[in-house]
Amino acid sequence: MTLTDIAVAVGSFSGTGALSSITCPPPAPLAPGATLTCSADYVVTAADAEVGSLTLAATATGVLPAGTDVASAPSHATTPRALAATGAVADLTLAALLLALGALLVGVRRRVAS
Repeated sequence: MTLTDIAVAVGSFSGTGALSSITCPPPAPLAPGATLTCSADYVVTAADAEVGSLTLAATATGVLPAGTDVASAPSHATTPRALAATGAVADLTLAALLLALGALLVGVRRRVAS
């Protein structure tokens, strides 16, 4: 079943600075098995570099064709390598968002199959 009105919300973020708003492609129905990539910008701080990584938890929501709201369980992602405090803007492709959307689709498939 396709999902519409997809939204992603950050539950927690370990960065010491401000994460920008999440941007996603224009809304469109998301078919089963399809993915949606959203992103945000973040400037790595010296405090982040001391810790050595960033973590993010996100949740995805959507609406089934029958109008039922569905939500994923929170998904978590951690940067895969140590951070350098460059002060540059890091484009964070939020893997957690993809995981959250994948979990949402799996949950929808299971409900529909039941």
